[in-house]
Amino acid sequence: MRLTELLRPYTEHFLPGFLPWLATNEEIYRQFERQTLALIRAGWTRFSSRTIVEEIRHYTRHRERGQCSFKINDHVAPDLARAFSVLHPAYVEFWEYRRPGWQDFVIAVKQGTMHT
Repeated sequence: MRLTELLRPYTEHFLPGFLPWLATNEEIYRQFERQTLALIRAGWTRFSSRTIVEEIRHYTRHRERGQCSFKINDHVAPDLARAFSVLHPAYVEFWEYRRPGWQDFVIAVKQGTMHT
């Protein structure tokens, strides 16, 4: 199943345009997920999604020598964190949420429920 389909029940918690962006940039999410899981394995209990995105941008720029095949906007960092939380609910509290309704989001992820 595609990421966007798994996240669709949580649409109201993502910025408009995030799920269409994700549909064409799934590899960015997969890199974000790998780095986040590595941080968790290393013992981190909290981390900044923006720092992870900046690290991805940095290494991508160097690896592709300025010829990036995709764009990472720093505005997607919080939505990448929310997507990670939906797909890995055991780590929903790894992030600090600031958007209105964040408490409902955390509860829904923990319970595995969300209205569509």
